[in-house]
Amino acid sequence: MAKKSIMGTQKGFCYMCFRYTPTEKHHIFGGTANRRLSEEDGLWVYLCPECHNIPPRGVHFNQNRREWLQKAGQRAYENNLIAKGMPPAEARAAFMERYGKNYL
Repeated sequence: MAKKSIMGTQKGFCYMCFRYTPTEKHHIFGGTANRRLSEEDGLWVYLCPECHNIPPRGVHFNQNRREWLQKAGQRAYENNLIAKGMPPAEARAAFMERYGKNYL
């Protein structure tokens, strides 16, 4: 089930470079299974083409920028659970169970 982003992103505004420009939807956690989970959990952002798919800055080509975004996504997921009353350690465990890795 598609969900609104929990990342505070808006169409037409790049989440990474803060420019008002045409944007594309980027799922923070890739791969077939994790892309679906990212959609379900609202872990996606709008990025300009340069920050999304154009080397060397695009997150599909730049490991540092991709990892920065993955850390932001994990924080947002955990903070969302904590805001709903889940203890921080349980929120971390829930993320790791769902995505199979700790990015922080």
